[in-house]
Amino acid sequence: MTDFVDQALHILASLFLLAVGTTLLVLLFLLMVDLAQTANAVRRNYPVIGRFRRVFEGLGEFMRQYMFAMDREEMPFNRAQRNWVDRASSAGSMTVAFGSTRETRWPGTAIFANAPFSLLEEEYRDTSEVTIGKGGILPGAKVTEEIAGIRGIRPGEDAVSPNRHREVSNNGELLDLINRVRDVGGKPTGYKAVIGNPHWLDELFELINRRGPDSAPDFVTVDSGDGGTGAAPMPLMDNVGMVLRESLIMLVDALENHGLRERVRVVASGKLITPTEAAWALCAGADFAVSARGFMFALGCIQAMRCNKNTCPTGITTHNRRLQRGLDPPTKAVSVANYQRRIEEELKIIAHSCGVVDPRLLRREHCRIVHPDGSSRLLSEIYPRAA
Repeated sequence: MTDFVDQALHILASLFLLAVGTTLLVLLFLLMVDLAQTANAVRRNYPVIGRFRRVFEGLGEFMRQYMFAMDREEMPFNRAQRNWVDRASSAGSMTVAFGSTRETRWPGTAIFANAPFSLLEEEYRDTSEVTIGKGGILPGAKVTEEIAGIRGIRPGEDAVSPNRHREVSNNGELLDLINRVRDVGGKPTGYKAVIGNPHWLDELFELINRRGPDSAPDFVTVDSGDGGTGAAPMPLMDNVGMVLRESLIMLVDALENHGLRERVRVVASGKLITPTEAAWALCAGADFAVSARGFMFALGCIQAMRCNKNTCPTGITTHNRRLQRGLDPPTKAVSVANYQRRIEEELKIIAHSCGVVDPRLLRREHCRIVHPDGSSRLLSEIYPRAA
């Protein structure tokens, strides 16, 4: 047995020396070739090592594409576009999660104006099979037996809500529903919307004034068009409806123009996860700023972008019992409370720095917006209040 081990070690040592010797001979040959050639300056100045430049260039393309480049960075087609084609061609899930990764501030970005009362599927009939519009989507992977029983669908089937209330097809019906819910529930009642057409606001507020201020919603929550949902088709998330930076100020000014600002409270929603964003919303005219994803991060969300797949690794957006074990409610309750407290504390710091005693007193003259040339202008200059 000892002789066999010694013989094996001897063979391995010989093979190692042969490999080292062969490698040195190859390197010596390449060194002589590189020093003698005159076609490539890099290889002549850096013999042998200079040859790796081409290798690294080839690897660089791979590394940039799969490891370093963001979803929207590549040209001529970025990863988000290629992934959409892949999902479409393979008949896979057409929803994406957690919000748009598209930069909506780029000049030339197309934003489609969503209608306030979109078509319902039963309102459209054609010879082909079509699905009109989408509301909230709960992917089939999340539809458990319990949810299926409540929704009246099969377990594992996508739960797709209508894109509007069936009984609301115009402004009058919207106000009727708001008042009916308020009369029955006895609580402040409003609505939430992504704004696509500013003229709709004028039409709605004119109707409220004709009916009287008591018919108005108690609040309006304006959401951002770039999506914060757990599952939505990419075109809706990327390119339908105005983003909050534009629509919030539009809503506030429309209420003031129609004399309804004191009657209707404005709630801002959409990527307002830090005191800075919340303070901007208050300066723009919001009465409240709300956040969902901020609290998800406080719970431990790592932005894995799997909200639509029931495979959330932190257990937050999944019904998988094994993954839910990662959430410890007593611990996470403290984290959420800390987040809420710090948001309030640092909002007050910003307000006090601007010379007001409370964040609700922040106004447009307290905020400056930086422009592409590096200069800044007051928000009140860019969007002056109605006289």
